[in-house]
Amino acid sequence: MNVGKAQQLKGLQTRLSKLEGDYKSLADNAKQAQKDQHACLNRIKSIKTEIEGFSEKEIIVTEHAVLRYLERIMGFDLDQINKSILTDDIKLMVSKMGDGKYPIDGGRIIVRNNTIISVTN
Repeated sequence: MNVGKAQQLKGLQTRLSKLEGDYKSLADNAKQAQKDQHACLNRIKSIKTEIEGFSEKEIIVTEHAVLRYLERIMGFDLDQINKSILTDDIKLMVSKMGDGKYPIDGGRIIVRNNTIISVTN
């Protein structure tokens, strides 16, 4: 074999060796990526299972149900309670001063946008 062909062969062998190394590295990276993907999928499944635990049908009592219970079973007069909260004095204060906290018997009401949103002690 002449010198030119020997150099050409050596160059091809070098390129082949480098490409084989690159291929092995890519294959290793692909295996690791696949393992990472599998681990991620397992974490996703675990979180979904945890979320489903929160989704079990726990019975909830709505505020509407509590109001109806107080009114219909315990005999509370909701209209009278509304009148106790929204007195003429409160109407006058809110009309003059707008949003804020206003005193009522033993507590305070909170008004936002012309609506009584809460009662505190």
